[in-house]
Amino acid sequence: MKKRVILVLFLFSWIIALSFQPSYAQRKNVNSPRFKISENGLEVSDYKKLVLLTELDEHYDEKIDTAKIGLTEAMIRAKCESRLKEAGLEPTSKFSRPEYLSVIVETRHRSYYILVQFNRPVQYQVEETQFMKYGVNIWQKGLLGQHGYAPEYILERLDTVLEDFVVEYLKVNSTK
Repeated sequence: MKKRVILVLFLFSWIIALSFQPSYAQRKNVNSPRFKISENGLEVSDYKKLVLLTELDEHYDEKIDTAKIGLTEAMIRAKCESRLKEAGLEPTSKFSRPEYLSVIVETRHRSYYILVQFNRPVQYQVEETQFMKYGVNIWQKGLLGQHGYAPEYILERLDTVLEDFVVEYLKVNSTK
């Protein structure tokens, strides 16, 4: 019985000791890509090129709801690309850089939800260990409302959220 208790305690202490070790992803890797440190989160090099990801959330049977109002992901993408191009940006769907703009529109019954997020990698240091986390949400704005079965209304509201992003993004980046 004593041997079992000692063995269990030994294994338990070993597991605890291992849990405090950094994971493989957290260990300093000299081959890791270096990213420019940003003071405010929106600053990027070659800011005019912007990866754009759009999604019409169909997680909870929204296909029925979006079909009723006539909203498609193509309409959302076209609105986003148009707004970004008006601002002098070059949206692309190819994941060619680590920073990206994510636009999610969700409809349910008579309601809609718009979420616009700018995501980027973040590098930080704890004591002497470097950490890198990808896809960190740096800027976001959401909007919730009722659409009255009019996809044009949702797209107008999306345009106002995109305008807020564009103003902040260009304020930080166009002064370079």
